Amino acid sequence: MSLENFAKFPEYLKKIEEIVDGEVEKGLKSIFYVGTGGTYSYGLPFKYYADQLTDLPVYNEAAPELMHMNHKQLGEGSLCIWTSATGNTKDVLKGMEFTRSKGARNLALVEAKESPMEPLSDYFFKEVPGEVMHALIFFAELRAFYKRGEFPKYEKLAEQFAKCGEAFENAPKLFNSRCIYYAARNHDGNIPHFVVGAGATYGTAYCWGMCVMEEMQWMRTKIINAAEFFHGTIELVEKDSPFIIVKGEDGGRELCERVERFIAPLTKEVLVFDTKEIDLPVDAEFRPLLSSLMADAVVYTLMKPFEVERNHDLKVRRYYRQMEY
Repeated sequence: MSLENFAKFPEYLKKIEEIVDGEVEKGLKSIFYVGTGGTYSYGLPFKYYADQLTDLPVYNEAAPELMHMNHKQLGEGSLCIWTSATGNTKDVLKGMEFTRSKGARNLALVEAKESPMEPLSDYFFKEVPGEVMHALIFFAELRAFYKRGEFPKYEKLAEQFAKCGEAFENAPKLFNSRCIYYAARNHDGNIPHFVVGAGATYGTAYCWGMCVMEEMQWMRTKIINAAEFFHGTIELVEKDSPFIIVKGEDGGRELCERVERFIAPLTKEVLVFDTKEIDLPVDAEFRPLLSSLMADAVVYTLMKPFEVERNHDLKVRRYYRQMEY
């Protein structure tokens, strides 16, 4: 995360806060994080946090599935939060039409300069750096909890987080050499990789495995929540199976460490992204809440080494967006 992009966070956050405050005043009934593929994964940790912080119904839904179910909590009083890099994903556009037809209001953030998502949005932000987008949609729900009297330390966290730019910019450097070493030894796309996360970091593991290893690099990947690793997946582990473990500081940490202990005598091909290695200028009590954002800041350090070792351009696709489906 570049310091330049992170510097834009407070400006965007102020506008997000005004929107959320207005929604709470109107009688906010539910929050929906909605997306598809990578953008679906972004909401997973925020649903996880919400389950522990609020009585407000908060959901994370895949847009195509949401359109084919009768979700009883979606309707007037719902705020649906959307993100997109391109701003033109078909399932997202159809999903936004659907949620609007149900009476929900849409808040959308895109990296693109222009997007057909804009006319489908009640609140729209364009040219938002992807590096701060996840933080903004997380602070959106935290702001709602704050306004409802459920998260009184919101302002303190927001003030401290705004000073984390340099720490986030430097975080990938901590793992760079380890990523180069791991990719050099484990770039065979025919050997299944296990990608493990839990709690706040499962969304990061899910997005990394699906969007990068599978979509961008065509590597066979098993993405698993550490809580479920010992059911089924455990029997797939071979001698020196490659593992990528994304470990945060929330309740999922112990679950990831249980997997680490199990695989220790079985394989040496393990790359661990541990958020505890990242030094953030925030109070210790806030670190568990920032685990997903810290994990996001470092796992993609492995992208370039894989691209180099596999001689496989990250932008090349065989099927995705190459045909109608």
